[in-house]
Amino acid sequence: ARCRRRRVALARRRLAPGSARRPLAGTQLTQKIPSGTRPVLRAFEKYSAHPLALGLSEFASVDAAGRMAEPRFPWAVHLAPAATLPPLPPKADAGAFVDALCTIPAGTVLYDVYAAASPESVSGADATVERIGRVVTTSVVVASPPDAPLVFKHQAKEEDYALRSDWVAGLKLPVVAHDGANGTVGAHVGSKFFDGLIKAG
Repeated sequence: ARCRRRRVALARRRLAPGSARRPLAGTQLTQKIPSGTRPVLRAFEKYSAHPLALGLSEFASVDAAGRMAEPRFPWAVHLAPAATLPPLPPKADAGAFVDALCTIPAGTVLYDVYAAASPESVSGADATVERIGRVVTTSVVVASPPDAPLVFKHQAKEEDYALRSDWVAGLKLPVVAHDGANGTVGAHVGSKFFDGLIKAG
């Protein structure tokens, strides 16, 4: 199939040319954000008390065979890039990036999937995350057409906490953020924090 040069901005941020380790995608983002984006965060807070966190319980309520199941899910998931694209010129356009994506063969590990079992698991000196799987290509890269009915639902984190109310207190546990500042699990754990735990082993 032919790769189309459309809707690639998000993908370009997530799988960077020449870089196999960047803080990119996950279900828990830090509130340490630029001041210019805080009005956006305030707007999201009208709809959720946890606007930078995504729920996982609904995804976990269906098993591998497509049957409804009792949800068993971690507190947070982090995707760590495992693939490296061919280097691109500094001023390469989006089309060049899509062309690079088209060179990824079947069987390529795109991401290692890590999970934090609970808020408590990322607080304290023994904070840790566990690798629970990998995202592996089963074919060459094929671009979806602009009108493809592909939707990624963002589940409110409140739905997870309704099932795991014991996690709520853990959001106030102390952590040392990626920049060395003191914070709490609920406000200062994000992709760079997870990358640090992964690097530390």
